[in-house]
Amino acid sequence: MNRFLMLLAAIFFALHTLSSAQILVAEEKIITFDKLTKTIIPFTASAQPAVKIEPSGLEGRYALALSNGKGTLTFTSPVPAGTYTITFSLAGQTAKTTWSVIPAGLDSKSMKTLSVQKVYYGIPFTISARLPQAAALPLQQFNIEYQYGNQLAVRNVPFSELWMGPHIPASTKKVQFGVVWIYPPTGESVPMFRQEFSAEQTPLKVKYSGSTTQNEFDPKTNSYTLTNDNIGLDYNVPIDADNSNPLESKAISATLGEVEAENASIDYTSTELNVYYNNDLDPMSSWVANPTTFKLTDGSFDPAKERYSIKIQMSGLPMSGTRVRGKVAIKMNAKIVNRKAGVAATSSELTFLEIDIPINTTIPASNREITMVSLPSNVVLKQQTWMPEQLKASGFEVFFADSLTTEELRNAIMPQPKKTPAVESAEKECINTDDIILRIRKKQPVPQSLINEGASPADCETVKNFYISLATYRQSLSHVAILVGKGKTGNSPELLGAVALRSDSFSNKQYPVVKNPVKFYSVENMKTLMLGSTTLYDVLTKQVSTIQQSGTTQKATLETFELAKKSATQKGTKAK
Repeated sequence: MNRFLMLLAAIFFALHTLSSAQILVAEEKIITFDKLTKTIIPFTASAQPAVKIEPSGLEGRYALALSNGKGTLTFTSPVPAGTYTITFSLAGQTAKTTWSVIPAGLDSKSMKTLSVQKVYYGIPFTISARLPQAAALPLQQFNIEYQYGNQLAVRNVPFSELWMGPHIPASTKKVQFGVVWIYPPTGESVPMFRQEFSAEQTPLKVKYSGSTTQNEFDPKTNSYTLTNDNIGLDYNVPIDADNSNPLESKAISATLGEVEAENASIDYTSTELNVYYNNDLDPMSSWVANPTTFKLTDGSFDPAKERYSIKIQMSGLPMSGTRVRGKVAIKMNAKIVNRKAGVAATSSELTFLEIDIPINTTIPASNREITMVSLPSNVVLKQQTWMPEQLKASGFEVFFADSLTTEELRNAIMPQPKKTPAVESAEKECINTDDIILRIRKKQPVPQSLINEGASPADCETVKNFYISLATYRQSLSHVAILVGKGKTGNSPELLGAVALRSDSFSNKQYPVVKNPVKFYSVENMKTLMLGSTTLYDVLTKQVSTIQQSGTTQKATLETFELAKKSATQKGTKAK
């Protein structure tokens, strides 16, 4: 009997010893933030265990307590971000918990977006934000806090990744916004994000339907007047808020009385106008739109019509081109004045007017065809003097300069486009380079989609412009006509001037004529234009002398022009 009681006592003691050594850690994984000032890590044990934290560095920074089997490991100061392993040891047994301390904040993309976010009067305060991916905690532990100006701060708003608050009233200068984490064991509010936003006024918008810009030609001044009366202002933008009913926040919009409109202006930097010869850029044209050649004469705003009156005078266009095409950038210079908020917002929006205008001249179009076989010897070779009544007299002959002279003149006045390092770089960056070049060589238009979808639109545009200039280089000047008259003494020929001609200058009329000559050269012009080491005048004088010595007139007859035209056509066919 005594032996049996002793055995029972031994078994009871062994079981009691085993149960008292057992440890139970409340959570295997704990997540907190580095701005938490007091962290409590609970555990359950029958006796106070030994504690080891890896990596080292937190020794002496915590208090260990145990009461009735419930223990706590308490840190009373913020713990640096990192991943820690806590090992509890008691009577040969161990238990571990992984503690992740995360830097307080939102995810990096949200932080970047919020750092540049703007807020506007009369528009709901809207925030899009995400928590860090490592913060695998219930969303219910996070709140939003905000304050409009001097109004009472609003707290304990449940966090959501896309949150919209009330409309911002004009009385608000600053908006305070924050996201906090509520630590469950202590209720401590840990700031995750705080930022102050300055409210701004929304600028008005420009209303433009893209209507055609009208143009009128003035033959007296050889200029155009462009008009467009279809640009208006959309001033129906929020400037204040009615938050009298918390459940129904409303925007208050501006009226015409809040609009201050100054005269419009032209943004020449963003204006893109070019002179074209048919459908190709005119390589001979040096005309550019500037305050002299493209002058805004009226840009006033009519409050009654709520529209601008745009008038532009365009002048100085070259005879070599046939059209002016592109876009004009107009800045409206209008603003919304929010008097209650004490701020104003000027519209920086540009309106682009599409321009496509045929070039006219002081000479009627029917008289721009120049008869080359019947010019009087006293004609001054200036564009304005080639009038019909002067073209009927005889005693004027036309010859063609040799091909070498033509080539040298072409290089002198319009050097062949060179492929620069910038063009070579653009060819590599634009993935549609081959398709663009092929279309240009086939004289097909380059669709805008090839430019926009070429990985780098700017580089694709560079490629297109270079190869268009290269393709049109030779066609832009194919012949040089030498104008010869009888000299003042005797019948020796006298060089009066020259005309540079395009490959498509020759017409099919019953008499030799040319259209759209590239450039006229007077004797004075030729004496100053260098072809290598000599002047154009000396080169052509030598050729005229050769003609005289040959004893033949070599008058430029209809056949001469037709042969030139045929030669130019054949060259174009071979190029294809």
